[in-house]
Amino acid sequence: MQKLMKFAIAAALLGMLAGCDLSGLINRLKGGKSTNEGQTDAAVTEEGQYIEEFQGDADECGPIFECPNISGKRDIAVETPHEFVCAIGSNRNILLSEGVYNFSDCALGNIANNHVSWQNGQLNVLNVQDMSIRGTGSKPSELVVDSRDAYVMTFKDSKNITIENVSAGHSEAADGCEAGVFEFSNSSNIKINKTNMYGSGTVGLSIKYVNDMEVTNSTIYECTQSIMEIMNSSNISFKNCLFRDNMGGVYAQSTSYALLDSCEFKNNKVCDDCNFFNGGYEKSDNIIISNTSFLSNKAGKFAISDKFVFRGCVFDGNTFSDPNLFTDPRDDQTYRTVKIGDDTWMAQNLNFRAEGSLCYDNFEFNCAKYGRLYDWNTAMKACPEGWRLPGNGTWQGLFKDTGGEHLGDEWSVAGKKLKSKTGWNDNGNGTNDFSFTALPGGYFNYEGKYIKTGTEGSWWTDFNDRNGNPHLISMKSGSDNTEMGIGSVEIALSVRCVKVSD
Repeated sequence: MQKLMKFAIAAALLGMLAGCDLSGLINRLKGGKSTNEGQTDAAVTEEGQYIEEFQGDADECGPIFECPNISGKRDIAVETPHEFVCAIGSNRNILLSEGVYNFSDCALGNIANNHVSWQNGQLNVLNVQDMSIRGTGSKPSELVVDSRDAYVMTFKDSKNITIENVSAGHSEAADGCEAGVFEFSNSSNIKINKTNMYGSGTVGLSIKYVNDMEVTNSTIYECTQSIMEIMNSSNISFKNCLFRDNMGGVYAQSTSYALLDSCEFKNNKVCDDCNFFNGGYEKSDNIIISNTSFLSNKAGKFAISDKFVFRGCVFDGNTFSDPNLFTDPRDDQTYRTVKIGDDTWMAQNLNFRAEGSLCYDNFEFNCAKYGRLYDWNTAMKACPEGWRLPGNGTWQGLFKDTGGEHLGDEWSVAGKKLKSKTGWNDNGNGTNDFSFTALPGGYFNYEGKYIKTGTEGSWWTDFNDRNGNPHLISMKSGSDNTEMGIGSVEIALSVRCVKVSD
């Protein structure tokens, strides 16, 4: 009789197990909650890996999905979303067949991969190194999600990531999205090429605490809040990219060394009281926009900042007034301008490639940042038509107009008010009250050495004395004053051009 009762109890338990979600049972046995209650929870595989599941009934999502053994494989061809999620990991080239990969199947949350987590249907890639995602077809492979609250993909704590020949965005079912397309955080060395990022996602790219990112030959379009947001990042570049038909502009905060080169902003719309470029630019440095077109965009203001360096840009058909820019017809480089007192100055150092001019340390990026260095004879003829090298009297007028007091060879206070707010070492930053943005570009000395970058800026005047020695003015980190001095025709300094009076 006792044996018969034991057999009946065992049979009953087997019957219960047959109708159970085994992963939920395992979770309950380990102290977790059941996933049969419509909650987002963590399922536990037999290997002890935790995977955040989609919200929904676990029975509908199926059992834990076991991935094929791809250990040691570098190139992994995939054709389905399940295969794609299984392939995510370090030292992998994921090769996507042409087609649509929709990450909204809740069963994807049951895939055991400790480089992946899920949240509200959002695919999060974690701690991955040296991974590429490439579409292999003649058309980009398409990555989509249905959830309005999910990015298509996010990457965190990852490096050496490449995305190429991909189109990514939200499906038509995701009306009124609250999340964007791609997000990268705490990551480095990211490359995106030949990729489309589209709305109704809120933002094409969200870049946070990222170092070294390069986006080329790509398009961001029809996003509902902004084109991109860049925060606390450095060395971010976009080249040959198109940004069109977005309901927002560009947000950047605490970002240094950002480059937009040969790009086009077209038919983007920002609210009437909003800035096309927005964010904490006072905490940013060296945002270079070169050979880029702004066409038929709508915004209240462009919101130009002294953090921007423009080279060869075109503005046409925008509702915001064009920034105070001058384009040098000799090489199409563009300069910010500012009027102080009766004179209009270039608010950037000249960067015209005249014969004999130099880049500090022979590094081209220093020319983009500080302008070129010129010997005095070259400087005398370097300014474009309609502009000239300022004389001693013009410089002194500038110092007087900015509140300086004449103290022999120095003018008090003027240096502090004319120097940029960032970029000067040894607590030498200025207040840039007049948007003149004097930078510490250093100089090329008598001994043929580049010196003083970061601590001193020196500019030529058009005056030379009876001994043939040209005059210069300088600003230094250790002083709020400006100084006037005597140079030599052998050294090379920066040049600021002033507009010829009408």
